[in-house]
Amino acid sequence: MPGHLGVVCLYANGDDLIGQRRLGRQPVGDMRTQSVGEIWEGPEMRRIRDVHQRAMGKETFAPCRDCYLPRKTRKVRDNAGGRVIYLDDLTNRPQVIGQ
Repeated sequence: MPGHLGVVCLYANGDDLIGQRRLGRQPVGDMRTQSVGEIWEGPEMRRIRDVHQRAMGKETFAPCRDCYLPRKTRKVRDNAGGRVIYLDDLTNRPQVIGQ
């Protein structure tokens, strides 16, 4: 996502803020000096993809600590307006972003 002055960053869920709290961001390139293709195929994006394939994003990148997707979930049955619905409940994690 291009940010201030052309710097491209990885953001948690594509967001920069939750309420008044600024989320982590990971610079991956600079639109002033690189094409989209150069950034996408560049070393930082390759490293980000590699880390995510190993499911190590949360341990490696600040934005990933604030991300809520993807997480392992389980279906939980609930009622809403007299209807039965199923919710995706996060498993093995606190229900708090960043933890």
